[in-house]
Amino acid sequence: MPIRLGGNFWGFVRSAHNLNIEPETNPINKTSLRFVSAIPLKALHRVNAKADYGDMVWRTLGWKVTALLPWIAVAALAFVARTYQDPREPIATDLVQQARILSYRSIVAKTAFELARNPDIATTEALVAQWRRATDGRNGHLIPVAVDDTAAEGAKNEILVAQLAAVRRLQVFGLREARKGHVAEALALYRESLQEDERLKYLDPDSLRLAIVDQRRTMYLMASAPLSAAQRSDTIAFLSKFSEHQPSLAVMDMNMMSCYTESQVAEGQAELVWTEHSLHVNLASLPSENTAKGRARHILGATGSPYILSRLRMTHFAVARFNESVHDTINQLRV
Repeated sequence: MPIRLGGNFWGFVRSAHNLNIEPETNPINKTSLRFVSAIPLKALHRVNAKADYGDMVWRTLGWKVTALLPWIAVAALAFVARTYQDPREPIATDLVQQARILSYRSIVAKTAFELARNPDIATTEALVAQWRRATDGRNGHLIPVAVDDTAAEGAKNEILVAQLAAVRRLQVFGLREARKGHVAEALALYRESLQEDERLKYLDPDSLRLAIVDQRRTMYLMASAPLSAAQRSDTIAFLSKFSEHQPSLAVMDMNMMSCYTESQVAEGQAELVWTEHSLHVNLASLPSENTAKGRARHILGATGSPYILSRLRMTHFAVARFNESVHDTINQLRV
């Protein structure tokens, strides 16, 4: 019977012991067989057990790694999918900004529910106070991150419209109080309405336009109320201070132009470096108000300026008309 040696040295040793091979009668190297025969069988068993245990450990580890490979691949794919940024992907809000925008869902829904029930003045005041807390110092995530990310549509439009609707109820109650002869209460509501419209006013051109419409209506109601001489003086002082503390449009202008630059770079075009001076120079190069009003496409084709410049120019026109309305209301109150 041929001798079957194992795959290693200890397999050879086991074969020699099991067959009880004599070194003198075996054609294999006699010195090796004498060495094997001299090894105690218990020692061989201990060494064999250690070798088998080591093989079993590595074999088990290999099975576990093989079983985990599909899950490791899925986790790697998920990590890459969550962190990879496609250079061709359109610019959008990140997950943190989206979560903060979605945090307005409860107050937007509550506003729609309360206004549908025709609330009284106490409920309206409480609703406006909730909007005041919700928007106090937390408007950074509502600022546009792209040229088309404005308050003209989408979730940001719903937030702005709901907030303006709640503030507009103050105008309604102010008008009712003025008709009842409670002019002081009416003026207090009008002033609160003007101040609350400032909270989301300077996010982008669309939010500014909508807020200015409400504020001009409020000033018209203030001038139409039957005010006494003292009330006229207080109202003139309030409007003068209100007009002086209007924020500059430079921050909004530069933010919109940076959005425009990012969109140009994303489309593979050269990056434009805008400064406040160059922006105002380009705005001044556009046609006058009468030509620009409602004719953005004509301006774009005639001057070669980007569409965003036309929108910003119209925003400046809207602010100019708002300031004119403030001065007209003050002059009307002085008569």
